[in-house]
Amino acid sequence: MDSDRFRLSFWPISIDEIPGLPVVKFAFAVGFILCSSVLHAQSQVDYNRALVTVATEAENGYLRMQPVSSLGCKFDVVYFPLSTSPGRAKLALLLTGKAIQKNLSVVSYAKDTSGFCWAQTIELAP
Repeated sequence: MDSDRFRLSFWPISIDEIPGLPVVKFAFAVGFILCSSVLHAQSQVDYNRALVTVATEAENGYLRMQPVSSLGCKFDVVYFPLSTSPGRAKLALLLTGKAIQKNLSVVSYAKDTSGFCWAQTIELAP
């Protein structure tokens, strides 16, 4: 009776009669769990860092801080895209901070599967 609930009038069989469907559901669930746990584990917030370098490279900007990032970012830098308004705002903030010799009070970033770190939040020390 329960399988009749999923029967479509134009479909000749019910969902329960599709061969291999439980395997597909299980594989999807395992994949989702693995992906969500990996993404969550690769975020970091660092506090009270000295701003060493601010630069641009192609379509991205980047910063280097001291001490280096806690996640072990590739090339010891944290990138941000210059193609977006928030990315350009980060560049302006960092250039201002570098010019007036301010430290970074907060830097939050995420590490991708290639080892590159991408800035999410940047705050200058007061």
